[in-house]
Amino acid sequence: QQAYARLERPRLRMEALNGIAQEVLRAAQESLSRRRIRLVKKLSPDLPALLLDAARIRRVIENIIACALESVPGGGRLRVDTRRAGAYVVLEVVHDRSRADSDVLEQLFVPFGSAPATGAAIGLGVAQQIVREHGGEIRVRTDDSWSNVFSVTLPVVDNQDRRRSA
Repeated sequence: QQAYARLERPRLRMEALNGIAQEVLRAAQESLSRRRIRLVKKLSPDLPALLLDAARIRRVIENIIACALESVPGGGRLRVDTRRAGAYVVLEVVHDRSRADSDVLEQLFVPFGSAPATGAAIGLGVAQQIVREHGGEIRVRTDDSWSNVFSVTLPVVDNQDRRRSA
């Protein structure tokens, strides 16, 4: 709760989103292996550098991965994609889950709501706040009856504008 209430001002630098995602996935590799979760990475090589606080974006990805790991059944799949979409860069984390419950999806970003995974909800609330500070948005949706898709969208143009004004 304290982490949610006290976020410091971001320290912005030009950073590669793929590099940050790779670091997080390397750190999570042991947990993935232990649970026999298959990791699929599809990181676009042509992403532009973005004006980011690398530590905070790392925290966003860690929080999404932690939430995904709470839902992925043993032997399931976790996919991480990055791509450029017009004036945006998109990072998606797609994971298998054991059951479909759209009411829980709506509560995931409510830090003190009624979602069953309160720790994950706090982490996702913090992630949402960090992404908004970077001028982006974070969303979750069901792809089919067995998977969730977390999407983090960060604007490329706004990042360049903030760099000029800094």
